[in-house]
Amino acid sequence: MKKYIYIAIAGILLLFSACEKEIQLDLNSANTKYVIEGMVTDQPGPAVVVITQTKDFSSDNNFPGVGGAAVTISDNNGPEITLNEITAGHYESSAVTGVPGHSYALKVVVSGQTFTAISSIPAIVKFDSLYVSSEVLMGDDRKVANVMYKDPPERGNSFHYIQYVNNRRTRSLFAENDNLTNGRNVTTQLRVYGDEGEDHPIVTGDSIRVEMQGIDPGVYLYWFSLQSASGRSNDGAPANPVTNIKGGALGYFSAHNVQVKTVTVP
Repeated sequence: MKKYIYIAIAGILLLFSACEKEIQLDLNSANTKYVIEGMVTDQPGPAVVVITQTKDFSSDNNFPGVGGAAVTISDNNGPEITLNEITAGHYESSAVTGVPGHSYALKVVVSGQTFTAISSIPAIVKFDSLYVSSEVLMGDDRKVANVMYKDPPERGNSFHYIQYVNNRRTRSLFAENDNLTNGRNVTTQLRVYGDEGEDHPIVTGDSIRVEMQGIDPGVYLYWFSLQSASGRSNDGAPANPVTNIKGGALGYFSAHNVQVKTVTVP
């Protein structure tokens, strides 16, 4: 039996904790699977869905897009809006703009198979401030970006962060929920791990931009499990990320709100 590995570091965003139970998923399969990565935000710009397929373990890392799919998104069970295929496997529509409190349903039909997902945009939790501090990480003095916000008294808030250094997105993953911080003032450190050559350490003069995404619990589970698989978390075992897509595809569909702040490293 052949193996495949699905690696998704927010592919559609290459333009992108609390304690959890151990996650164990089967990494073996004789068949390829579709990989669907979709997003709706409350910001100007199109809704985007990217469709690819997994490959055998021994294959190269080139994942061509899957064309010819019928892709639709509806808002709170409203009329379905069809996304246009811009390039093979890349589908967009500017007719979908996310609204906090609304739920969005994704439907993908490709080669006779149907995949669906539902995601809701949470209420906005204000991104209060972004600053850089000096910390000792793994024996080295390093600079770290810090996100500050006040978590609401209601439980169930989850966040995903994307960090850019000099307009280059870091590969390190950041996801958290409020299981241990509900109702508190929260400071989250976005540590960049430059020791493995993935990301360069932050230095004085760098421009740091952080995108704070308010996500629903299902999308949080995807990012948390992917973060665990990357080896950046001690709260779960490495495994394929947990999808919120039904029908047998891998990937995720995220409807989320977005806030952005920028700071220059002192």
